[in-house]
Amino acid sequence: MSNSPKNIAFVISGLDVGGAELLVVETVLALKSYYNSVHLLYLKNCNSLMDNNKYRDLNPLYLDFDKNGFIKSTLKLRKYIKNNKIDIVHSHLSLANIVTKVSSIGLSKLSFYNTYHNMDKRLAMKKPSVFVYNFIDRFFVNFFKNHFSIAISNAVKNYHCQVVKLRPGKVLTIYNGVFKNGQCLRANRGYSDIQKILTVGRLEEVKNIGEQIYFIKRIKELGFDNVSLTIVGDGSEMDRLKNLVDNLHLNHCVEFLGSRLDTENIFPNYDLFISSSIVEGFGLTILEAISYGLPVIATNTPAVKEILQNGKYGFLYSSGDLDQLVNTWQKIVNVNNIKDFVTESYNYFKNNFSFETYLQRIKDLE
Repeated sequence: MSNSPKNIAFVISGLDVGGAELLVVETVLALKSYYNSVHLLYLKNCNSLMDNNKYRDLNPLYLDFDKNGFIKSTLKLRKYIKNNKIDIVHSHLSLANIVTKVSSIGLSKLSFYNTYHNMDKRLAMKKPSVFVYNFIDRFFVNFFKNHFSIAISNAVKNYHCQVVKLRPGKVLTIYNGVFKNGQCLRANRGYSDIQKILTVGRLEEVKNIGEQIYFIKRIKELGFDNVSLTIVGDGSEMDRLKNLVDNLHLNHCVEFLGSRLDTENIFPNYDLFISSSIVEGFGLTILEAISYGLPVIATNTPAVKEILQNGKYGFLYSSGDLDQLVNTWQKIVNVNNIKDFVTESYNYFKNNFSFETYLQRIKDLE
């Protein structure tokens, strides 16, 4: 029996494998037993997540934005909301956020929450389309009492309030919850060697994975022959990155696993996690690595500094500074009490970023 009589809907741009997409489908699964009904809708024909048996029973509604266009998709969403007597609508990612806002016109008794997952530099571009997007976003959030925004970090909140000119009081910060708690499993093997390095994420330019490949090349030149890098993820940069590995003759120590959902079978087998993102809205994989007991090196972007408490729970370096990345890795190799550091980082993760805490914050929005 449900704990809430309300009906809730989640609208997202697409359902390919990504941090926002995984968070949404896991949230839908978790809330099905709490609300009277939970609905999932998506706009773009990208739904590789639905190939996973765990999510197939979600039966999301495909709004087919590419075929229907903005107006028809908006009307279709509005009709669905009314027919299913939805009380609360959560939207995620840019396209879904705008379509949902426009579909809400006249639905003043419902509550609408849109979530910002990143600091998209395109929002600061002086283009007519960007002006229209920002105007719609600002208009609904600032002037409609039933519209609120959620930012996944204070850094993301500050960015949108500054660039889109949102009222800070209408933007809530709710940290993403990590739905896999690794129970600090990696710590059981000790940290005598920091050789097997892991990175997980979309293979897109903003993730800057090439920097890690050059890092491995530099480490090899320094005589550390046993160090290796495993790259988990897929994206438009895959071919370029594989060619880079070929050209640097690193095939023997850099491997690509592609997109994987069974990260619980991957993280415990590695010694160190690196995130080299140029821009990061939160850093879900960073926290997932911490949950499994991996020390973390990450770029010192505003959001990452926020979640790692300015380096208290992870090692930071400046994006593009390969020498600093190498020095940071050597620092970790030479730390005698790395297990204590990892344990303290895990306890921080558990107390602040659990999936249960995130779900409770979502429920409290009623």
